[in-house]
Amino acid sequence: MISFSVSKLFDVLAVIPGLQRKDWERNQSGADRAMEAVLIQQASREVATYTLVRLRLAAMPDLAMKVASEKWLLDEMGALTTWAQTQGSGGTMLTRIVAEETDRPLSNRALAALASVRYYQRRDNFNPAVKDPWTDEGFDRLGSVVADSLMDYPTRGPVWRAKIDIVKRLVAHVHTRNFSSLSNDAIIRSLKSVPGVGDQTASMVALFWLGRPVPILDTYLTLLLRRHDLLPESFRPTAATRRALAVHLVHGARDIAASRPDWTPEHVLSCLYLWACEVGRLHCKCIRGESADCPIVQGYRDLGR
Repeated sequence: MISFSVSKLFDVLAVIPGLQRKDWERNQSGADRAMEAVLIQQASREVATYTLVRLRLAAMPDLAMKVASEKWLLDEMGALTTWAQTQGSGGTMLTRIVAEETDRPLSNRALAALASVRYYQRRDNFNPAVKDPWTDEGFDRLGSVVADSLMDYPTRGPVWRAKIDIVKRLVAHVHTRNFSSLSNDAIIRSLKSVPGVGDQTASMVALFWLGRPVPILDTYLTLLLRRHDLLPESFRPTAATRRALAVHLVHGARDIAASRPDWTPEHVLSCLYLWACEVGRLHCKCIRGESADCPIVQGYRDLGR
């Protein structure tokens, strides 16, 4: 039985410092987050964002010209690559891309690497390569971007080619349809009709891009909930239990939104997903029992769980 308080979990996560801001759209659009859901599979977050920026620059030439003319990005290159080398394999890969550049002006490849590093160094930095909105022309032009032009380190080989093709098909599917009259379930079915799009990507698109209150039930989320006894240890993600968890999260999000005028259910669910991902990756060490340093553990104690 699923009975944990979504509202209490929300309250705990909402006050943990260093997580994504409530108004996450100011850092990255919903469309970009949806596309990145494809690119981040079996890849580091830095390389996924780098690939997305390369697609943005290829599909929007005006944006590419704008980014190429920004001298401040060159001025920060040394500091950005030094910082990136401390950020694990993803940061190291982006550093290597920049190191391979010997000509000026920098290629879109190097500009995408620098912009991605700057984004992860501080998300609220001025960063048009990552943050400028997509144009209708850009969405239309994305379909004609040749994947061969992006097949270089670290995004080469059949896996990356397939990812780029899925993104192009997904954008064409979403950008050319009106989903306003469809139910959430019908939207998920429509998105999953795109070859290569599964449950999680469809949920990401529905929630972040289309603004529907559809929870994202990844493997990590259920693990985090079990670690903190919010789900029983025996919980297994079958079709029935996933459905029950989704319904529970949606009901909880609606209750939260009803008591907070500046929130909507879809906004609650998007922030729950982003915050849970980040606290699990960066802060929660509760692998075999509670960790005293875990902010989720401390948050529940402060609330008198």
